[in-house]
Amino acid sequence: MQAITTIDNSAYQKFSYILDDGKTAKITLRFLPTQHRWVLDIKDENGFEASGVFVCCHPNILDKWNNIIKYGINISTDDKCDPSMQTDFSSRYAFFSILNEDEKNEATRYLNGL
Repeated sequence: MQAITTIDNSAYQKFSYILDDGKTAKITLRFLPTQHRWVLDIKDENGFEASGVFVCCHPNILDKWNNIIKYGINISTDDKCDPSMQTDFSSRYAFFSILNEDEKNEATRYLNGL
């Protein structure tokens, strides 16, 4: 699990992550103040693209694409509440981590009750 600790309190930010296969995933995070919510857009060099993914506490917020991609994104907080403030990542209340394929598969097993 690779923690992304460079997220600040800007309402719009972009960063890239190098995947295990050497290709890059570009991630855009946006904070929607009227909805008290973060959303994510992601696009990788393998052709996968998703927009408007709600950032919520979940073992893998990209799990619905489990059979398409070999990575995932874990969002967690100590109290299990979804990040709802613009400062939640910069204050380290919420944690954003990229999962490799093994970790993604472990999250899927957990979600399926196995």
